[in-house]
Amino acid sequence: MDTCRPVPPSHSRAGVAAGFRAARESAGLSPRELASALGTSTAAILALESDDNELFAAYSLTEVRLIAAELGTSPAALLKCPQAEASIQLAELISLIRIQLMNNPEQFRAFESELGRRISALLESPRTLVDDLTVDALQRVCAFSEVDCCRLVVGLEEEQ
Repeated sequence: MDTCRPVPPSHSRAGVAAGFRAARESAGLSPRELASALGTSTAAILALESDDNELFAAYSLTEVRLIAAELGTSPAALLKCPQAEASIQLAELISLIRIQLMNNPEQFRAFESELGRRISALLESPRTLVDDLTVDALQRVCAFSEVDCCRLVVGLEEEQ
């Protein structure tokens, strides 16, 4: 049984790379300048501009937030999140994850095994969910908890 729910179709990644490039150009930065500002390589920036999945697969939400700040945009805009009906705070997501863990411990352990991470261990320090997990992994955690990850992205923006 596949316990990892797929990312909802409303989270289309088509055009994320082009949107990233447009945001960089709008900020008036070259790939090299952005790479220098972020402490990464020009190749990493070019990968973000050429692969719609790169931002999701290689970066945490915290890193996406730092990149968005450097570009003068929001993480929701970079990730092409549709307008969320209502945001959710990290504490609310943690509560939902704990409920899933208590109500379905075997299914939760299977999910952790598929994900390759012990989410239950991350609950002791909730910020690690957004600091350590890639956006892909965080989306899977949100989906498992029946939460639209974009609601969390918006919620984190509201916290600032």
